[in-house]
Amino acid sequence: MLSTRMNRQSFVIAFTNYNRIVILITDDDKTKLNDKTTQIYQVFTQLNLTIEMASSLVFTSLNDFKKAYEECELVFMLNEHERAVVSFEDVEAQTLLYQINKEIRMRYRKRILADIDNQTIETLQSFFEHNLNIAQTAKALYIHRNTLLYRLAKCQQITGLNPRIYNDAVKLQLAMWC
Repeated sequence: MLSTRMNRQSFVIAFTNYNRIVILITDDDKTKLNDKTTQIYQVFTQLNLTIEMASSLVFTSLNDFKKAYEECELVFMLNEHERAVVSFEDVEAQTLLYQINKEIRMRYRKRILADIDNQTIETLQSFFEHNLNIAQTAKALYIHRNTLLYRLAKCQQITGLNPRIYNDAVKLQLAMWC
């Protein structure tokens, strides 16, 4: 019965607890999925219910059902209530770090970010979320462009890594994910 249903629909929906919805994707039509996800989210929002939604990568057989569900649970863990609707694709790079021993991850994080204050961490986080775009980041943080440039220069001075240079930005992002 579930196999037949999977062939007719592009996803399976499940509730994991009172405010979490898991969407297990069985079709790679992203437009259709995004539309349905938005509709579902809007229904709950209109009812004044706060929910989190996670979606898996595409799976095509019942043997992969458990893996798809686990992907959604990992999304919830990594998202930390930051966004209401997140797909496994959005956090897939972060999941690779969880294949590495926790001690190694913590050592790397401490080495890179040990002397950085919370304001600089928040600045970097926004800078990365806005794809290293100065104007968008400054706007999102409600600060002047020069203030942002000052904060990024301060980060470079402390860490020796320039967040405006791709390879250095990757190192900083990895440290923040650890």
